[in-house]
Amino acid sequence: MPAALCTSELVTNVHLHTKGAAMLRVRLNPARLHVSVFDESPDPPVVARPAAGVVACWGRGLALVEEVADTWGVAVERAGRYAKGVWFELRPAG
Repeated sequence: MPAALCTSELVTNVHLHTKGAAMLRVRLNPARLHVSVFDESPDPPVVARPAAGVVACWGRGLALVEEVADTWGVAVERAGRYAKGVWFELRPAG
């Protein structure tokens, strides 16, 4: 479930905040799951932290990824025509 939530949040961010094509890359090995979502926008992602008690329909996606994933960040390498990639990693439970 954490992998689905984090992937959904990254893909949704691309859909809401960028224009153009996107690419999803998933890498799995026994030690970790690494998911990257690349897009054509050079603008860095912003982690929003609405004040406690504030009701909002959006704005918490990267904060959720930050909380759920073992680690996350912005890819330093370009992937073809894509300007940036936002990624997360999860280690196996147990």
